Amino acid sequence: MSSSALDFSYKDLSNITDLTTHSPRKRPEFSDLTGTTKEHKTSSDSVKLNNNKISTLTSLPDVLGHLTIQPLALTYLDLSFNRLTHVEPVLIQFQNLRVLYLHGNLITNFPHLEILNRFVYLRTLTLHGNPVDRAAGFRFIVISWLRQLKSLDFSVVTDFDRFNAEVWGRKWNVTRIRLQKERS
Repeated sequence: MSSSALDFSYKDLSNITDLTTHSPRKRPEFSDLTGTTKEHKTSSDSVKLNNNKISTLTSLPDVLGHLTIQPLALTYLDLSFNRLTHVEPVLIQFQNLRVLYLHGNLITNFPHLEILNRFVYLRTLTLHGNPVDRAAGFRFIVISWLRQLKSLDFSVVTDFDRFNAEVWGRKWNVTRIRLQKERS
C-alpha cells in the first residue's frame, strides 16, 4: 500500500456516492495529510467500505476518481458486511486487485460469482457468510476459477484444495451448461 487505506468502514453508507460527502476514518498514525495531494486526492491503493449498507457498486470507479490519484490501481478492497447480491461487472475495471473481501454479504449463487475469474492478480478472497458458501463444493469451485489464489476465506489454498478444485470445476461446468439449456 502506498499510503494508509481510505477507510469508510462503519459509516452507515447505503450508496457509493455517499463517499463524496463523508470523510474517511483517520487512524492516529496517519492523521497528518501524508500521501494527499493539493486536490485532496490520496495516493492510497486500498479502500475499506466494510460494515455499511451498500447494495450496488455501479459508480465506484467514478467516485474513487474523485478521492484517489490512480483509482484503477486499487490493490485492496474490503466490501465485507454490506448488502451486495452479486459481484458487479464494474469491479473488473480494478484489474490490479490482489485482495478482495466480500464476506458477510447476500451473494446467493455461483453465476453471481463467475465474474471473479477475470481477476488475474487476485491472491486473497473472502466469500464466507454469503448464502452461496453453503453450496456443495463451494470452496473448490471458486478455487477452480481462480487458480492463482493463495487464500480463500482466510484459509491457505493447499495442493489438496487445487486437486479437488479440478474435479469440482468440471462438475460445475456440466451443471452450468445444463442450467443454460434450461433457461433457453
